[in-house]
Amino acid sequence: MTIENKQISSAQQGFVTVLIVLLVGLAVAASALGTAYYINMSQKSLVSSHALTNAQSGAWTGVEILRQYLEILAKDGSISSLNEESFLSLNVQGKTCNLQKEEVCPLQVKIISSKEVGTDSRQFRVTANIQNISKKSEASSTIQAVYYVVLGSTATSNQNDKTI
Repeated sequence: MTIENKQISSAQQGFVTVLIVLLVGLAVAASALGTAYYINMSQKSLVSSHALTNAQSGAWTGVEILRQYLEILAKDGSISSLNEESFLSLNVQGKTCNLQKEEVCPLQVKIISSKEVGTDSRQFRVTANIQNISKKSEASSTIQAVYYVVLGSTATSNQNDKTI
């Protein structure tokens, strides 16, 4: 009869413990890295959303500035002076930007077209691109606005917003 030692040596038991601790440590590290990546992406998303909101707000301010400017031109009757590819000089935060000299300005208004519509020469359709650029947040927003202007009339608002 042969006698066999059926117990595992203590050196092998320590190796299994080390492997289990190593696998648990890798799982915890992977979980921590995944959480850090998720938080980082969430922060970047919030920052870009905030920057875009500010850029859009500035662009809508430009839309209102252009509306008021066209209202003045309609009263004067000098709206026919606007032509395609016209740039408007704007005074933004105390600094005048001359867009004809291709100066970088936070708020840019570019007239795309200004055409007479209808049978009478008192009605104009003015299309413009209004762009607000934020250098600090590296964001920009562009709005294309179409105005129907009647010479000598008072301003009215007809909003047919279609959100896509």
